[in-house]
Amino acid sequence: MQPGSSSATDSPASSDQTLLVLGAGPKALALAAKHSVLAKQGLPVPKLIIVDRQGVASHWSGQYGFTDGKQMLGTRPEKDIGYPYVSTCWDDEKLNAAVATEMLHLSWPGYLIQSGRYPDWIDRGRTRPVHGEWFAYLQWVASQTGVDVVRAQVNSISRTPDRWRLSCQSMTTQEAIVLEGDGLVVTGPGRPVALAGEPAEHPRILNGETFWLHTHDLVMQQKKGQSPMHVGVIGTGETAAAIVVALVQMLDTSSFIEVISPSGVIYTRDEGFEENRLFSDPDGRIARAQGDHQHTLSWLSMTERDRREFVRR
Repeated sequence: MQPGSSSATDSPASSDQTLLVLGAGPKALALAAKHSVLAKQGLPVPKLIIVDRQGVASHWSGQYGFTDGKQMLGTRPEKDIGYPYVSTCWDDEKLNAAVATEMLHLSWPGYLIQSGRYPDWIDRGRTRPVHGEWFAYLQWVASQTGVDVVRAQVNSISRTPDRWRLSCQSMTTQEAIVLEGDGLVVTGPGRPVALAGEPAEHPRILNGETFWLHTHDLVMQQKKGQSPMHVGVIGTGETAAAIVVALVQMLDTSSFIEVISPSGVIYTRDEGFEENRLFSDPDGRIARAQGDHQHTLSWLSMTERDRREFVRR
């Protein structure tokens, strides 16, 4: 998409505003999906411009780090682009239901139905896909919504009195481009946090992004080494756990793998009701609509410390 051009998701009911989205991962695609569905309902929607230097859902492909594409999805695939499929922000119950129903066409089951694999998935126990398959699903969502992505490196973000401005460099032409919008959504994992004293670059220091790009190098180092390889993994989350599993699979039994953690425990995602409900209904709106006042824990009312503790778990 060129600056100033219209996205394929625009409709005659489009408003005169523009929404900029930095990153073309699941969050951006969820916005694109909702944008498409609302336009079909005849509602005014802003022009949508998504910017990503690597393209749609690149971090899930296994080609740009963060994964090798072979790791299992950490959450249930039913928690897809349209989840939780409970639209409550419109005052019209019929419209709320129509939006939720239309979003189902872009769901994980919808993707499998279109490719003829839905019965197989059900018969196998609704297994979790690997990241590479999730990447294919996200690509499919992008194609179904018709959203275009500006392939550009964002060098700076600034603000005029009433607009956001992205100064970018096109990845295809290398030309400088400027994108402006009324709103800005920043998505993605961001840069890995460096530890105190960590050098900017070192061949033996990897992170959750770069590890997957150097797995072959680690295997070759082990083969050339005269002593067992000793690897330390700092962290206790899902990324750390996936890296440990990959190391166990790729290195021989003489290697040492140490997980460095203040708690001494690698945490998995908690699939308890309260934790799941907080992700599905962060402001308690669904619970209140259903009269379920017992489960109205609100993300908005939590302190920053409580939020960090919740995400850490």
